[in-house]
Amino acid sequence: MKRRRLALLLLTLASTPALADVYAGKRVIDVLHELHAQQQIDFIFNDSTVPDALTVRIEPRARRGAELASEILTAHGLRLEQVAPDTYIIV
Repeated sequence: MKRRRLALLLLTLASTPALADVYAGKRVIDVLHELHAQQQIDFIFNDSTVPDALTVRIEPRARRGAELASEILTAHGLRLEQVAPDTYIIV
């Protein structure tokens, strides 16, 4: 019974916003790679468009997919253009 309560407590804590992914401060390129690995979304860009030093400035409201990428990129004056299903170019 105690194990079941502990498991329930851990599941509850893991699903709270405080323990959700934090994007603010991460490199944008790392977030794009995570989205590709976890959600099979392809992003086409080069180092001059999305340099390594570009970071997420403000914690985005969106939590998944192209909406998350778009929100992060918009803060840097960039946008997504869909070129195929689950494939976007960053401009």
